[in-house]
Amino acid sequence: MRFELLPGHRFDTVGVEPLLKETDFGGLIADKAFDSDRIIAELNHRGAKIVIAQHPRRTKPLPLDLDLYKWRHLIEMV
Repeated sequence: MRFELLPGHRFDTVGVEPLLKETDFGGLIADKAFDSDRIIAELNHRGAKIVIAQHPRRTKPLPLDLDLYKWRHLIEMV
């Protein structure tokens, strides 16, 4: 397991690409700040499980495992 502090709320996706490239993992649980087509494409390319809440503006919503997403708070409290 790996934890990284990213630049901040407004531009959370700025620090994600280098983090993804340096890490081998099977899935990502994240909030809607990470709902980016580039991130989703990278995760799909890897075959990783995607558990990301989506922006309401997403025209084609992705399936979301709500039960798994509920566990996100355990990571945020660390």
